[in-house]
Amino acid sequence: MPVAKSVENPVAEKSMETNEANADILPEDFKVAIDSFKQLTEDNNNQFFAKARYITGELDRLRVLIEYNPTAMNNPAISEMITSESGKIRNLEASRAESVNKFKNDINSLLEGLKSEIENEDEKRRRLVKLTEHVDQIGVNNTVLSEVTSGLLDKLIRIRSNITESQNGRWGIDYYKSSITQVIDEIVNDLSIASKRRRGIVGDVEGIKREGYYQER
Repeated sequence: MPVAKSVENPVAEKSMETNEANADILPEDFKVAIDSFKQLTEDNNNQFFAKARYITGELDRLRVLIEYNPTAMNNPAISEMITSESGKIRNLEASRAESVNKFKNDINSLLEGLKSEIENEDEKRRRLVKLTEHVDQIGVNNTVLSEVTSGLLDKLIRIRSNITESQNGRWGIDYYKSSITQVIDEIVNDLSIASKRRRGIVGDVEGIKREGYYQER
């Protein structure tokens, strides 16, 4: 007597995949933590972007001034601006880094538990991989931001030091003018990199939410 062959049920398989796609991966209450972190990040970013625009404008103005009148760098207001804005950037970066580290620790703890729970659910596992990639990219952006911002602050201090040293005229005013102009270009580039990385973190937070919770795709 022939043995009956098992018949695959494509409808049932499709239904299972659909259920997996429509299910939430992350706990519902964690959505609040995601939204809160995103809002904190956006608020911090907006303050940083405003500072970046202001610093860029002031340094561009300084570059033009010293091109035609190098002694203009001796204006005390310039050193005061650099000191003040450096402190504000430092505080914004410290606050940003603290919130990122807390968020990463919280979500990584969740992901560790999820990996074993959904290892046999293909669609959920695929979403978990994408979600983890977004978390990892936040870590990359966080590291780059820390390094770039640290370098940015050092360069602002270097401008202030060059201004102070120029008053003694040890190397000649043209040397300090050239040095300051070069550092200004580097600072403007650092501010641009930092801004892009900050926006990248917000984008990855949106990716985490997109993969972690069901929504119309």
